[in-house]
Amino acid sequence: MLIVLAATGLVGVLTASTAQAGISAASHGLSADGYFYAARDAYGKGPYCRWSTSDPDWSTCNRSDGIGTIGGMRNRASQIFNNTNKAVIVYWGLNYTGAWRCLPPGKAYDDLSRWGFPPNGDGDGETMDDNISSHKMVARCP
Repeated sequence: MLIVLAATGLVGVLTASTAQAGISAASHGLSADGYFYAARDAYGKGPYCRWSTSDPDWSTCNRSDGIGTIGGMRNRASQIFNNTNKAVIVYWGLNYTGAWRCLPPGKAYDDLSRWGFPPNGDGDGETMDDNISSHKMVARCP
């Protein structure tokens, strides 16, 4: 899949094994593909997972090409991108528990080390980097 960013003139190739430009490119205005993405490294680098529904436990996830797993993304994500038409709430704890932050459609946090969980549950004040355990898709942010 070739990704062209008209605003910046950048071109990237999205592959299941690298995701070097895929998630980061998507966060700059491409149309929604219905998936919520999490990458192991900031700015969409490294292995990543994608979901089309809520997930109460990020311990396992399918690779974006659907041909296996990468061993899970729980407490391993350093970048997230909501490329759906719904809001996505990410949680510090399993089963949608603990501190949370909501991402409206099209929102990306390209470097989670720069973001923390707000004071709304266990894990409040902690960095979001390597600290997300579950997510829920909802109609809109609370």
